[in-house]
Amino acid sequence: MDEKIEQYFEQFKRDTNQPQAEFDDVEDYWMPEVLVPLILNGEKTATAMAYDEFIAENEPLPEVDGKFSVLVDADEEPVAILRTTKIEVVPFLEVSAEHAYKEGEGDKSLEYWREVHRTFYKEMAEEFGFSFDDEATFKCVLQEFEVVYQGPLRA
Repeated sequence: MDEKIEQYFEQFKRDTNQPQAEFDDVEDYWMPEVLVPLILNGEKTATAMAYDEFIAENEPLPEVDGKFSVLVDADEEPVAILRTTKIEVVPFLEVSAEHAYKEGEGDKSLEYWREVHRTFYKEMAEEFGFSFDDEATFKCVLQEFEVVYQGPLRA
């Protein structure tokens, strides 16, 4: 774990009196200059990932396990602590308008969500070597989260 990330997580544990809190991961979002402010102001409380990316990377799916993640900004500075509250795997075409709204992007509509994620998943498919040909069967990992702590790293 990066030293700044470790210091920030220790600061969170002290400030919230949670000495037993467990670290899970670092959350570094695509387009952090846009998405991180949405998370910090409470507009973005969900995200969607390609199931096939987890398979390609041989990574486990996220879990609702009570562990905490450190959110980093565009400069890779820690800015908040997140906790996953829900995980669901659904086909692309079954992502709900409610989930699209919780993602907090654009006009928050399902139509906007589908347009942006079609482009994003096609790019990911090329990068990771999977297919995004059938929207009815392409699986998305939907994650909901809450910000449980935010602020700068103190010296």
